[in-house]
Amino acid sequence: MPRPKSIFIWKSLAIAPDGYHELAMVMQSVSLADRVDLRANGIEQFRLSCDSPEVPADENNLAHKAQG
Repeated sequence: MPRPKSIFIWKSLAIAPDGYHELAMVMQSVSLADRVDLRANGIEQFRLSCDSPEVPADENNLAHKAQG
């Protein structure tokens, strides 16, 4: 699903009573997504694989840490 991406902040309009700034900005949708497939392997063992060499497939990957 496309997510909005802030290109730049155009103008700070005001400071709200809660301390946050009201902003006018330009947004653009970009398509960024990860595909995650989960399958039972019948031996209750976690195995992680990835097509991208930039993504760690060892215990440094957050998915690996989450299952643990």
